[in-house]
Amino acid sequence: METSIKFSVLMSIYVKENPQWFKIALESILNQTLLPNEIVLVEDGPLTSDLYSIIDNYVKSNPNLFKIVKLEKNSGLGEALRNGVLNCSYDYIARMDTDDIARNDRFQKQIEFLKINPDVDLVGSWISEFEENPENIISYRQLPIIQDEIYKFAQFRCPVNHMTVMYKKEAVLKAGNYQTFKNIEDYYLWGRMLKNGAKFANIPECLVNVRAGNAMFKRRANLTYFFNSEFPLHTELYKMKFINLKQYLRNICSKFLLRILPTKIMGIVYKKFLRKDNT
Repeated sequence: METSIKFSVLMSIYVKENPQWFKIALESILNQTLLPNEIVLVEDGPLTSDLYSIIDNYVKSNPNLFKIVKLEKNSGLGEALRNGVLNCSYDYIARMDTDDIARNDRFQKQIEFLKINPDVDLVGSWISEFEENPENIISYRQLPIIQDEIYKFAQFRCPVNHMTVMYKKEAVLKAGNYQTFKNIEDYYLWGRMLKNGAKFANIPECLVNVRAGNAMFKRRANLTYFFNSEFPLHTELYKMKFINLKQYLRNICSKFLLRILPTKIMGIVYKKFLRKDNT
């Protein structure tokens, strides 16, 4: 497919990534019906020999496609993506995680959408979530589609699936780019972009298949996640007047109560109330 819109894919990788999952993610990018013009891969600190080997092989077999950005030490996703955005050559940037699987028409769908809707600054999509086997879909994360609904949703929960987004570089930089915010740097960026007047949209299709399951719930089923990530984030959203006092108190209380639930119970809440269960 020919298009006048050129775009970069932005990925970040660090030492603990699974090499096999990384290869699958890369293959899902290279098997797209519409290929990116470049893949910017940020090496967030030193990697393993297996990961370096995979990167070297793909760079050699795809000349002029990869741009490797090396950070001397592991600085976290926010700093890695901040550097990545600055190194992207094109006006449109597609995010991709190193352990997820993009549907083969993902980029084509998003570029077609942006050509029809040039005023949109960011377009995401719904996701399917799987455990171990990509065919074992356990749930879906379906989000609001249009700007007004996305804005309202964002005042309580993250309004787009980070691994699905394609956005205008200019709009991200105008909002201050990614910033370090433990586990939740994407939501912080979306809040600043929306407050800044950026227009969002979600395509109502699952364009990325995402690894989820018990590991995700274990990371979030504790007060450390609340105090290190959610509490400071919603405090910032309140300070910048993205949410009012009533919304702030609602958010803090509901998220605190969710994080003190046992992991198993929290998993049930996620699947039954915060996701669409695949049953």
